[in-house]
Amino acid sequence: MNRCKLKFPPKDELGFWIKTISITIEQERNRWLSEYDITSSQFEVMIFLHCNRDEELSQVDIENGLGRSNPTISGILKRMESKGLVERLCSEKDRRFKKIVLSKKGIDFIVRSEENRERMEDRFLENFSDDERDELIAYLKRVYNNMTEEAAIDGND
Repeated sequence: MNRCKLKFPPKDELGFWIKTISITIEQERNRWLSEYDITSSQFEVMIFLHCNRDEELSQVDIENGLGRSNPTISGILKRMESKGLVERLCSEKDRRFKKIVLSKKGIDFIVRSEENRERMEDRFLENFSDDERDELIAYLKRVYNNMTEEAAIDGND
């Protein structure tokens, strides 16, 4: 006799669906990136550099911005340099400072990736009205805020 009241997988729970959707998005993104020999981690670094392109960013800035360790970012950047996606340049303000920037190849890829992101976004929200899309995003933001507020409260005990 099964006494366990838990259902697995818990298909009527929000956490199950958020995780399932997240995994599906990651798989789709990795499939697309693999066509260009770029990993998800490398792409995250590219997005970070692109979004902060007006600042001189060091490796430490990338580590802190993405919440990753020094060895992790160091390895990612080395592989990206070998693929010609990023460059390490001396700062004009301080020649000792090595800034990390996207190369022309990296910038071109970011531009192409925007088109892919829009296609993926359209697929995710196919059969949703604009109002439903806006409501879904608002609900997900509320869930996120609830979770981060709870984490902040738990951390203050």
